[in-house]
Amino acid sequence: AGESLELAADSSCFLGRPHIRRLIWRFTPDLGVAITQLIAGEVDALEVLIPPDNIKRVQAVAELATYPYKGAAYGYLGFNLTAPGDTTRPHPLFGDRELRRGLAMAVDRARLVQSVFGDFAQVPPGPVSQLWGIADSGMGELPYDTVPVNLIKGDQKKPDYLKLNPYGKVPVVVDGPTVLYESCIINEYLEDKYPQPSLMPKDPAKKAKVRILTDYGLSHLDSVYQKLRMEKTKDEKERNQETIDAATKELKNLLQRFEREIGDQSYLAGDFSLVDADLIPRFLRLEGFGVLPDPSLPKLGAYLKRMKDRPSVKVIM
Repeated sequence: AGESLELAADSSCFLGRPHIRRLIWRFTPDLGVAITQLIAGEVDALEVLIPPDNIKRVQAVAELATYPYKGAAYGYLGFNLTAPGDTTRPHPLFGDRELRRGLAMAVDRARLVQSVFGDFAQVPPGPVSQLWGIADSGMGELPYDTVPVNLIKGDQKKPDYLKLNPYGKVPVVVDGPTVLYESCIINEYLEDKYPQPSLMPKDPAKKAKVRILTDYGLSHLDSVYQKLRMEKTKDEKERNQETIDAATKELKNLLQRFEREIGDQSYLAGDFSLVDADLIPRFLRLEGFGVLPDPSLPKLGAYLKRMKDRPSVKVIM
């Protein structure tokens, strides 16, 4: 407490002396004290003001201004895992992982957030990404719980997991008595069960076109895509450049189908739909492999840029 860090401007910097001659960070562990110092004029700026009562204190001072911004900070409810009076033993209640999970899911998270943060925070639908602050609020947000599967240790090949997914792959979705695997099938199930906002056209012909394009992008391209992926994941000195060049050329030819389908549309099926959500991971990998963007695919390149500008896509990049 009371410690500070001082940065002085370097007059010999090749870009010229910085406009700010000196910057001092003061470390105050008590937020209430820090706000008092801010109000008293002892400090010039403070990054965090939550909870709302602190914001009201600062906003009541005419000389101070507040600037709200989106951030990746998050709060959580913690449990005491050790027994009272004996830290070598697990807590008689909270030492049970399933009980902790049940309590966490039973908590009224929306009310908890409101009581602590007011209107300055929201409940995420699941694990918090560092880019959660720019997440696409127009996309559906479904509450869910996660079960970790260690692929390196082979959890996906264990008997209990194979009962859920005989393919021995991820993901798997368990929704009550319903057990699903394969990402595109899961996406359609969620679209049918939670259709707001809708990600599938109402017209049967357009809906079929979404499925055809999805199959083309994932199945028809898969053989040559896997050839390229296998080479690209090798150490550079072990790669076969002829295989890479041939696969890249073939993929660019196959991608001409999407170039024609996009035409003057913003997305593959006109409006944003499941085909865009299903294929964007593959398009991003093709970009990483050097297949996209390409002068022979200008519309697909522009489409990829539009997709990458969507907040819901930025979260996975």
